[in-house]
Amino acid sequence: MPDPQEAVTIHNVLGFQKAEDSSHALIGFKPHVGNEFALAFTPTTLGELFATTVNALGQWSMPRMQDRPIAAISPRWVEVAQEGQDDFAMSFQLDHGGWIHFYQDRKTLERLIDVLTSIVRGESSLPPSGSGAH
Repeated sequence: MPDPQEAVTIHNVLGFQKAEDSSHALIGFKPHVGNEFALAFTPTTLGELFATTVNALGQWSMPRMQDRPIAAISPRWVEVAQEGQDDFAMSFQLDHGGWIHFYQDRKTLERLIDVLTSIVRGESSLPPSGSGAH
């Protein structure tokens, strides 16, 4: 990691576009002080950036879900596939065509199904105690 004293504080994320040669995505930033700039990322590096950014949020104690100051991602499509005997892949397609992939074991997916079923039915967001989904 570079020296934290040399880090640029980002004030806004300005958006994205594909590079002219289609090899990179450009993401624009506005620093707290100074001129706007863009960084170029390959698809692989963007995936690493996304995972690192989400993991970096773990540096702060987060309040309840509805109180979190995080922009929501609104997928337009979801796919689920079995990967081996007890592992599953869940992929969400976003509005601009990008995909976010999650891999989880059977127990985690069963817990997700229980929670979603409870919420859709208007019940508690947690399945009943002793349901085996905890």
